[in-house]
Amino acid sequence: MPLYRKAAPTVVKKPYQRLIHQKSDAEIDVFFGPTPFTKTPYGKKSARRILQPIDDPEEEVRPEPLGLEDLRAISLIGHGGVAQAVAVKVKREHSNHRLERTGSVLAMKLHTNKSARFIERGKVHDKDRTEERQAERRAHWTLPWNPFVAGLLDVYYDDVNTYQLQEFAQCGTLADLISSRGALPPNWIQFYLSNIVIGLEFIHSHGVMHRDIKPANIFISRTGYLMIGDFGSAAHVHDCASWQRIGTEVYTPPEVNLRGQMAAAVFDTDFDKRVATDWWGVAVTLYEMATNNVRDKSKAFSTTIYNSLQSGTPPIPENVDCDLKNLITLMLKPNLQRRYGAHLMHCVDPASGEQVLRNLDIRNHQFMAEFPWDDAARRTLLSPCISNVMPDFKNGWNHGAGSLSQCEMPGLLIEEHPAHRSYDQGYGAGNDSDTDEDLLPE
Repeated sequence: MPLYRKAAPTVVKKPYQRLIHQKSDAEIDVFFGPTPFTKTPYGKKSARRILQPIDDPEEEVRPEPLGLEDLRAISLIGHGGVAQAVAVKVKREHSNHRLERTGSVLAMKLHTNKSARFIERGKVHDKDRTEERQAERRAHWTLPWNPFVAGLLDVYYDDVNTYQLQEFAQCGTLADLISSRGALPPNWIQFYLSNIVIGLEFIHSHGVMHRDIKPANIFISRTGYLMIGDFGSAAHVHDCASWQRIGTEVYTPPEVNLRGQMAAAVFDTDFDKRVATDWWGVAVTLYEMATNNVRDKSKAFSTTIYNSLQSGTPPIPENVDCDLKNLITLMLKPNLQRRYGAHLMHCVDPASGEQVLRNLDIRNHQFMAEFPWDDAARRTLLSPCISNVMPDFKNGWNHGAGSLSQCEMPGLLIEEHPAHRSYDQGYGAGNDSDTDEDLLPE
């Protein structure tokens, strides 16, 4: 049973209208300050209360939005075919606003404009790619902020790249954790599965399908909680985009690889059929957390395991918890109609009173039946593991994934190396006796 902290008692504040009725006009003027008046269309004066002080308006307003000139690239996190992820540090020197967070580390995803130009010039004859070129930003912008989703903060452009500024989970990914620790204990799996389910239910409640759920796209925050990120394959549930051959092949259900009329019959406008794509990825992720069998010793995907997953008969070691084994088996049914955990139910959120989607199959299964879901949603549970902060700046400036190149990101400046690191190749600090404190964020 996971440990959890006792939630702090909530303080009920009196509503604004009730405060007005309890005080006289003189007391209100003293409390809120002078009341400015505005002319109404009918010539009468109407009071308009301003809660913020009007004598010093710059004190309470928010700081200006971040621009590319306010950010510095400090390390390469990862890269793919047409995109790369970079850790950036806020370095705004011209503002003394008390809400400024200079030194904060965020993530920047860089998409090259080269592939977009090929589509626009007709060199890539793919209607689906043309329609989905802006799908990631369109799907990401529609999502409100949620602690279980790596949110999109802003988008920038230059002649070479499109820059997407996002929240940064600084403790790596769930794939890194599985690779370093192997198969996880049952109580760890309960905690991480609850995070994935809560985040994915939130995404689906807003009509967005991730379509590439896998451990490498699930990030670990500094508190140990998970955040779903990388919406490169995302789309709205009613988009006319292609729903075949999406995501990463190992984590996609059997129906994704269908073609022709059979594929059209599966992926029509039915909500449940499209939602099932993400929950199959959750099932494979659950299997990987329990067994660490999806990849072979060379860290490549195992063809044998892939075929067994597609047929619904993956090998599960005997030491795996019985309830967990049962949940994995039920969620990996090839038949969509018989697949467990692939359908959502409309429920009323007791906190907000809004209609939300819940995966009651997973929540009510014996493996998760006694788990404190409400405490996990409020993030009052203690995480079973706090990973090391990534990237570890003490091991070099541009290490691990490679070096940064200014010509590849002309709009985003690269942070200058400290003097005692001017000859560091980026893959180790060696036996240097100098301190590395200036390599950390301010």
